[in-house]
Amino acid sequence: MHSGAANAGFTDQECAGLNLVTPHSPQLTPHRKEENMKINTYKSVREAYIHPSDIVEATFEEFVAFAIESQTCLEQKEDGQLFNMCSFIDAPECPAEDHFNPESTPHPRTELIRRCKSNVKEIYALLLDVDGNLTLQQAIEKWHPFEFFVYSTHGNSQEKEKFRLVMPLSTPVTREAFDERHTSLCEFFGVDKASFTISQAFYWPSYSSKNADIRFAYHNKGEVQFDAMLLPAEEISRNHVEPPVYAPGEKDPLANAIYETFLTGSNLRYADALTLAVICKSKGISENDWRVLVHRISGSDSSLRTGEADLNKLWKDAYAGHLRNDTVLKLMKTLNCDMWRWKR
Repeated sequence: MHSGAANAGFTDQECAGLNLVTPHSPQLTPHRKEENMKINTYKSVREAYIHPSDIVEATFEEFVAFAIESQTCLEQKEDGQLFNMCSFIDAPECPAEDHFNPESTPHPRTELIRRCKSNVKEIYALLLDVDGNLTLQQAIEKWHPFEFFVYSTHGNSQEKEKFRLVMPLSTPVTREAFDERHTSLCEFFGVDKASFTISQAFYWPSYSSKNADIRFAYHNKGEVQFDAMLLPAEEISRNHVEPPVYAPGEKDPLANAIYETFLTGSNLRYADALTLAVICKSKGISENDWRVLVHRISGSDSSLRTGEADLNKLWKDAYAGHLRNDTVLKLMKTLNCDMWRWKR
């Protein structure tokens, strides 16, 4: 396949004639920049550390060309490789001995940087998964003024269009500046707060034998690049706050903040869903709010979202009572939500 509107089912003339629905926002940059961005590649989803040999510098045009060329047929998406588009700090973080997994981190520990939110330095592009809540044509119409690359994901089907949007930023954004604009970004793109996890890795374009005939890849060059720095920023506390100890049965005064913070998490596993239920019960967070968290921060193909997991049993098995504060903080770190959110 080649870059161009025809890959998406549209001709260049049709795309030029689309009825644009442009957001009412000043996110416009006068010209497009062809500067290098850092692209980190991963051999599997289990890789938790950055390997220096797998960091590539390329322009967005080069990234798009490679992504289109590498689009391949895989019967299982887990057989594919992954990427993200950010830079990480230079100082290595040596994993603790009891957490070192030779299978997922095969390189010497002294050379490794952990792939986590707190180690991100700058973000070069926004990556957003669209799972049926927006059609491809609607996405092109909505974001046509901006440069972006969109491609079908492995679960794409005739009944439910699934694709990934990659939108380069006009200027790289630091992790701190990104965090301050996370809420504004979610509101601007109309997505929930679990979106835009900056350290998350995404699969390169792939398809299966069942949907090979409907795969697509489309590069919209646009007139401008998205400028995230023009979005409103919110004040975020960067102090490490220990939740207070409270008597069993009382509602934790930080319950709302705990809930808001967990909303920014990602990749909730089944094994951690029970721990999250224990935290919610212990802090006075309702079962309904726990279910909202589970739905938003678990993977789209996780048993927690597909209905295979028994959420009623998980909630019933969770005990309520005194809970050590470090349990809350540990799960927050596991879910990449290591910065407190305060609901205004």
